[in-house]
Amino acid sequence: MKRDLREILLNISPTVDCIIGDGFLGFSVDVARELGIPIICFRTSSPHGFWAYYSIPDIIQAGELPIKDLPSFCRAPDMEDPIIKLFVKETRRSTRADALILNTTEELDGPILSQIRTKCPTVYAIGPINAQLNTRLKAENREPHDHFSNTPWEEDESCIPWLDKQPNRSVIYVSFGSITSMSMEKLVELWYGLINSKAKYLLVVRPNFVTGDGEGEDDVVFELLEKTKD
Repeated sequence: MKRDLREILLNISPTVDCIIGDGFLGFSVDVARELGIPIICFRTSSPHGFWAYYSIPDIIQAGELPIKDLPSFCRAPDMEDPIIKLFVKETRRSTRADALILNTTEELDGPILSQIRTKCPTVYAIGPINAQLNTRLKAENREPHDHFSNTPWEEDESCIPWLDKQPNRSVIYVSFGSITSMSMEKLVELWYGLINSKAKYLLVVRPNFVTGDGEGEDDVVFELLEKTKD
């Protein structure tokens, strides 16, 4: 891929004034440097993720890995893990670019952006860049728009009338997104914690959220539902 990119840039007409490259394809930085073309790396991960990946060697040296809050591939105890080596290599290579584009805002991630700028001084925070934002803005301006959601599951809005009746900031919202799974034992533990909090809550449990064979699942769910009827 590196050779192909180099050939394209050498033969394209008109010539390229600047490259905006995927920040995880670091070879584009090498090619741009070789040909003297300015390059900006675009990283779609959060600035916190970017800085965590950049700092992994320092964290390992300090003996602070594994850290459970980092992705699972960051939990290896040394730099010999191939996945860790890949993420560190590509992240650190991104800082050799002329600038970085990150999907965030100064107001949201100012402190971590300051840290990143110690390695790559020019950082453009241009987020949030997603279709949901565009949809929301069009809806607020009463402009025509398509309904958009990044989840494959059909939205269940049956809770909205109940939520509308609750005082502001009185409901605990718990959701694990569209990928995470959980054992029934952990779900029940979480559920009882919410019940014992005596606070009103909205717990989102999608289909296939619970792992295992599901034995006894219906009985447990029925029991908890009976205890939490509003």
